Amino acid sequence: MTTSLAELDGAIRRYRDAGIEFLGIHGGDGTIHHTVTAAIQAYGAGALPRLIVLRGGTMNTVARGLNIRGPRGAAHELLAHLVRCIDAGIAPQTTRRHLVKIGERYGLIFGNGVMYQFAKAYYDQGQPHRWSGAQLLSRAVLSALVGGPLARMLMSPFTARVTLDGAPWQHDRFLCIAVASVPEAGYGFTPLPQAVDGLDGLAVTGFHTTARGLVAELPGMYFKTPLHPDRCTIATARRLTVNTEIPLGYTIDGDLYLGDTRMDIAAGPQLEIVVPPRG
Repeated sequence: MTTSLAELDGAIRRYRDAGIEFLGIHGGDGTIHHTVTAAIQAYGAGALPRLIVLRGGTMNTVARGLNIRGPRGAAHELLAHLVRCIDAGIAPQTTRRHLVKIGERYGLIFGNGVMYQFAKAYYDQGQPHRWSGAQLLSRAVLSALVGGPLARMLMSPFTARVTLDGAPWQHDRFLCIAVASVPEAGYGFTPLPQAVDGLDGLAVTGFHTTARGLVAELPGMYFKTPLHPDRCTIATARRLTVNTEIPLGYTIDGDLYLGDTRMDIAAGPQLEIVVPPRG
């Protein structure tokens, strides 16, 4: 149990020196973000241990995006099952995913625009809970349909010049730009279906539509049907640059940060993440 980033850094260095093979994280998406950032700083160019995501958070979006399922609070069962498999000589199934690198921070899901504004409004409610987030989402959808103030706050468009691996994107007005190594962004919505096992780079989706247009895409994102190209563009890239007129906030795995007018986002080191068998 660590209570500060300094304690986390110390724990990771002790694990590195002990030569651990697996690094288990019992926490939410933000815990994963901070732990992998500390691990990269500690290991440097060395090989990172295989990661075990134990679903200890409220949302567990990263775990769901990796198809790591199970009830909240069952981390001990998941870990015990993994230990039994290893003791029996059964190699654990894994998936390989590049981390998303923003400056010196690393995670698996980056988003600005509506992704940042929604996360901020969610935390501003106090005592964040999955159901309070669902209520906020429902209110935002209804507000978008009638052009209400909540939708205007959460889904305000911004102007940006975006390049992917040096090539410019044709659109310059967005509600959101999402970059990730997992397809899901919360509540079962999958705006990044191109984020698959072994992808040599990152999945990128830009929503260049209206608030109503974004709401119209929600059923497709939930039921995993193709997104409409008139409302969004999906791509893959190893590096992208986002230039905006004013600094924009962004989220990494649910944690909130303030960016600059230029943001460089790149594919970081590749993680090998354990995916326990279902059942």
